[in-house]
Amino acid sequence: MNTATCNVPGVNQARRGQGRLTLPKQFYQRSDLWGLWNSVRLFGVPLMLICLIPVLHDMAPWLALLIMVPLGITISKTTLLIHEAVHMNLFKTRFLNVWAGRLGGWYTLVEFAAFQQLHRQHHASVGKDHDPQGLDYGKLENASQRKLFWHLFRALLGWNMRHMLTLIRQRMKMQNSLTTTVIEVSGLLVVQGLFFYIATQGGKHLWLGLIFPVAAATIGLFLSQLRGFCEHVPMPGENGLMRLRSHVSTP
Repeated sequence: MNTATCNVPGVNQARRGQGRLTLPKQFYQRSDLWGLWNSVRLFGVPLMLICLIPVLHDMAPWLALLIMVPLGITISKTTLLIHEAVHMNLFKTRFLNVWAGRLGGWYTLVEFAAFQQLHRQHHASVGKDHDPQGLDYGKLENASQRKLFWHLFRALLGWNMRHMLTLIRQRMKMQNSLTTTVIEVSGLLVVQGLFFYIATQGGKHLWLGLIFPVAAATIGLFLSQLRGFCEHVPMPGENGLMRLRSHVSTP
């Protein structure tokens, strides 16, 4: 990733007209402190929102449903943390990246090792038919506005749960040790069980336990697809080659 189409203000203007550039050195700097802060933030906020579910329910049952939107947004942000852990960029220390990535996977029902393998395949095959993340952006060169609308917003109906099937197939191909398998399964059960226990007030209101998975399967996957779409689909007037774009947050 030393070269990329980069939409960073100031950098793009300086290199306008040139398709590729060298990323600044500071983009490669890693920090355990930076990784810790972002891990606490991106793991802590969804946990706080889950704790709010029974509180809102006690005020009025329908209020609990309002938490789905911010919860879905934070789940999508947690996938960004997993992405950085996959590239070993979240922390300077390698094993911290692995464990943060695993925890993020337990949060989002994404096994870290399987996603890591799929994401490596994605980088090696961007724009090709066998790209495992091609569901987000592939075959849209001549799409109508109606097709683009359906492609993007069907994710809000849970359409992109197909990605889970891709992860399961990848997991079936992998031959992990028994210890690794036990760690992954146990971590997933503990984290998701904790979320369910908190959201349902210890099983008192079982339907509240659906809010987290539904938010992840709809709003969370919609925002993840939207990010992939913006990173790879050519803009109007660009050639048909798939692009790689960076992005920067602004208010």
